[in-house]
Amino acid sequence: MLKKRKIVFVITARASLPRIRTVISACKKDKSLSVLVVVAASMISNKYGHVYDRLTNFGFDYDWLINSLYDDERISSQPKTTGNMICELATFFENQNPDAVVTIADRYETIATAIASSYMNIPLIHILGGEVTGNIDEKVRHSITKLSDFHFVSNKDSFNRVMKLGENKQNIFNTGCPSIDVAKESKKIKLSDINLNGVGPKIDLLKPYVVVLQHSDTNRFSQSRKDINILLKAIKKLKCQIIWFWPNPDAGTASLAEGIRSFRELANIENIHFLKHLDDMKFLKLIGNSRCLVGNSSVGIRECAYLGVPVVNIGFRQENRLRARNVRDVDLNSENIYIEIVKQLKVGKYKSSLLYGGGGSGNIIAKKLSKIKLTFKKQIVY
Repeated sequence: MLKKRKIVFVITARASLPRIRTVISACKKDKSLSVLVVVAASMISNKYGHVYDRLTNFGFDYDWLINSLYDDERISSQPKTTGNMICELATFFENQNPDAVVTIADRYETIATAIASSYMNIPLIHILGGEVTGNIDEKVRHSITKLSDFHFVSNKDSFNRVMKLGENKQNIFNTGCPSIDVAKESKKIKLSDINLNGVGPKIDLLKPYVVVLQHSDTNRFSQSRKDINILLKAIKKLKCQIIWFWPNPDAGTASLAEGIRSFRELANIENIHFLKHLDDMKFLKLIGNSRCLVGNSSVGIRECAYLGVPVVNIGFRQENRLRARNVRDVDLNSENIYIEIVKQLKVGKYKSSLLYGGGGSGNIIAKKLSKIKLTFKKQIVY
């Protein structure tokens, strides 16, 4: 009997789950693969929805839990979280001796996976490299590319960029983004199955509503309170229902949260419901049914392109990322933000874009993971 190939997936944030879960599910069904799942950082934080508790809903569970998140306002929390993860992951990798490790996208703590596996001569597989954005993610993503041995990218633009970074063309695969698999599945969800257990007035999902998802820009984290106040001023003018999701853990997030809480407590709010987290399919169904997504989340650039949802993208966090026609970019000015939202509300749906794929990426990646010749020795092409 052939030995199964042991693959470790490391998930560090709620945003990473829809970008990897169809890959994990497909790998679990492949009899030639043995799958281990590590959860860490904000994935296990109650503040961000205890996302790891819901993994069993998708047919798998975690095998190791790393309590690594330094969750405070200081920018030093980012390297501290990363350093903590490197130490813990090194121990896990040493004990498990995997054949390959998978890291996802570009959040700052994901580089811990890349460093630990690379230093231990374990083949590293990077999903969603080669893209371009603002803030620390830009540096992290391309650094992981250089540490990685195999690359599963979401579009031709990313494929070409990874190749220009000197990576072997034979080890780069344009598979589309696995989160589009989830966006496609989400269309089957019924709105009546979504229960919003947040804070604020009840939202009637059969009536028009707008979704807000604004994260900290780590390049200007010290101005987070000012930035969120600008957005709040614009949102306050809207008369429709608003669903506002809590931001990701980054430097500056505490100031964002303080601004939101202050607004929630002092303003006379009758139309805004604040929410920590929803399972990924329900989250994307909620967004897919919305009149507009406002903020600076990559969901607006990626999944909303496929779903055809109008997006008002604020500031520089997603700067230069490949986008479809559904996105309108705006600076941090409350009047300009409001004007762009009003314009998007008049549009209705955009035509679905396949810029980041059309679904099925999870199965494609799983087949590659079972067949590629694994190696940690790189021959860089220049």
